[in-house]
Amino acid sequence: MRPKNRVCGVENPRDTTRYPCVFRLAAAAFRTQQPSRRDRKHVLTYIRLLYQDLIKSGQVKRQKLPPVFPIVIYNGEAKWWASLEVADLIAAPKSLARFAPRFRHHVLDEGRVPRQELASMADNVLAYLFMLETSAPDSAAAKEATSGLARYFSRTGAAYDSLRRAFLVFYQRNVFSKLSPGEAIEEIKDFQEVEAMYATRFDKWSNELLRKGEQKGKQEGGAALLLRQLTHRFGPLGEAMSERVRRASSAELEQWAETILDARTLDDVFRIH
Repeated sequence: MRPKNRVCGVENPRDTTRYPCVFRLAAAAFRTQQPSRRDRKHVLTYIRLLYQDLIKSGQVKRQKLPPVFPIVIYNGEAKWWASLEVADLIAAPKSLARFAPRFRHHVLDEGRVPRQELASMADNVLAYLFMLETSAPDSAAAKEATSGLARYFSRTGAAYDSLRRAFLVFYQRNVFSKLSPGEAIEEIKDFQEVEAMYATRFDKWSNELLRKGEQKGKQEGGAALLLRQLTHRFGPLGEAMSERVRRASSAELEQWAETILDARTLDDVFRIH
């Protein structure tokens, strides 16, 4: 099982009679960035492993297995399109259709949960994670989620150490690496360090990201202008030439723009440079 995927069991306080074992209600979660037919097979496999572990560990003996709420947590940009039913994967003839396995999972599309709803979920670790993954690393929402996680883990004991460490690794690999590309970030040991880094570096990160955004916008605008000038002067450009212009630096764009007036052919523009 890959580290980013988890199978977990949670207790259901509303049902303490039917399933006297530790797992009153089991939730299997699988995370993905791209809708895929394989997701249903993965979740089905994880549920089988969960039941196998419950039986092997002796937590389920004579009573029936606990119910499972299968969830696919989706954080892709496009809207989820794949079917939720595993039977749709099987090309069974009509005579065998009733024997095809039936299994359905729920999709939690984190990018389409309203921000106001996430903000209203006090001390909800999953809501904080969604806020981090759907917000810019230097945004107020990211700072709010960080403060919420710091408060949450300050009240938890050793039983939540693995979850706390998972979040610290997430910050190091997915948040601070984006805010400080190329900079070596030392191992983060607690949320006090996370909050301290936000407090001392937030303005610097914001200004740096803004400056890079302005530079990128200037470069893209310069490339678009040069492409129009080249097309007007020499006719339609090939895809390779257009891509070369789009990928050029601001300095290259300025020098090429200066050569257009003297160049007789398209090749002259880049040969002179």
